[in-house]
Amino acid sequence: MAAILSISTAFAQQKNKQYAKYISRVAAFKQDVGHKLDLVDETNEVIAKNGQGQVLRFKSNAGVLSVYHCDVAFQLFDFEGGHLKKISTFDVNGKPKGVSEFFNVATYEFTVLRKDSVAKRFAEITAGDITARTGDEEEKNVLLKVYDDRNRFIRQDYISTLDYWDYQKMIFRP
Repeated sequence: MAAILSISTAFAQQKNKQYAKYISRVAAFKQDVGHKLDLVDETNEVIAKNGQGQVLRFKSNAGVLSVYHCDVAFQLFDFEGGHLKKISTFDVNGKPKGVSEFFNVATYEFTVLRKDSVAKRFAEITAGDITARTGDEEEKNVLLKVYDDRNRFIRQDYISTLDYWDYQKMIFRP
């Protein structure tokens, strides 16, 4: 049993070293002693989490960094108090990278304006309530602001709680 534990620990340490070179490219991801790596095998994604509410996601094919659509290599999700505050996208070198097909958007900032309403809707969505899946943008629960890869403001819109729930669950990929 001790030998299996030793091999497992050595394998985990090897993975950490292998992915650390990629993680360090994104300066906005605060590395701390408590960061944790998860490998999602079916999508070849690596998810690094730190103790400060950040999640860094990237793809790796046999240990080699891969890219998403439009050469986006990394997605950084910033959470605060259980709510998603920001999503930023980066290229293979860790520089901000916008999606050219969508006005070069590189940063999505979320402001929850009505936390009680959002919490209620999240509970309904999680429970599978079909009526919760309708648009509620007019209620102005969540404001989305988007910026390009030079941090220039592009636009802002109110989004539905369902859309915010999708972003919160990290369903979004470039």
